[in-house]
Amino acid sequence: MNVADAAETLKILKECAQEAGIYKAWFISFGTLLGCVRGAPNIEIVRKGAENERRILWKRGPMPKDHDMDVGILADKITREQEFKYVELLQKKGMFSHRKYETHNQRRSDTDRHVWFSVRKNKSDNGGTKCCHWCWQPYQGWYWHGKGKGWVKESKVKQNVVRWEQSDEAVMLGIDRRFIETLVEVDFCGGHYNIPQKFGMCLDWWYPEWHVLRGGSSTKQMFLVVKEWKNEKSYRIVQG
Repeated sequence: MNVADAAETLKILKECAQEAGIYKAWFISFGTLLGCVRGAPNIEIVRKGAENERRILWKRGPMPKDHDMDVGILADKITREQEFKYVELLQKKGMFSHRKYETHNQRRSDTDRHVWFSVRKNKSDNGGTKCCHWCWQPYQGWYWHGKGKGWVKESKVKQNVVRWEQSDEAVMLGIDRRFIETLVEVDFCGGHYNIPQKFGMCLDWWYPEWHVLRGGSSTKQMFLVVKEWKNEKSYRIVQG
């Protein structure tokens, strides 16, 4: 990953998120969060005012040794108009110049809102840094992420782990919503960006033993199988 290019991409994404009014629900996640936390072990808790506000500060934090970045958006914390305003601003900034929006997004059939989309600015020798956007969907005390119908295939979700049909509209992965619903801002990669306040619980869930610097990928423990987005009675939660 080109660190300078990744830092510029993050800066553009945050500016667009702020202008669209979604930054309150926007945060770095998955491997990008892992790199942030691993690279900056010194944590300071700041308490101020009657509300006893807590803020976590990192002096610095390198980008992870990864091929892309990940950010999350809490879908229920923003409006559809704000969501599409963000996409519009990203388009104006050239963030879909290398990866076409039409082929790099997945949306719900009932609301037409995103569950996933990917951006990359075609500006550097390596084509820019890819950043996946995961729009977390709330249901039954969990937040769920996935690529909607894009993940309904054997290569992503094995039938011996969870049963699904080709006609299902989505297979999503879940996390306890309490882990990610509260965000705090940290110093990272030359800027200030939101991460989940309970980042340790998130990383314990996604990358077991992350704190001892072992490898591994996101765990697949809880699944939401969506037969029809418009019909919640068709939703099925499965433990893998």
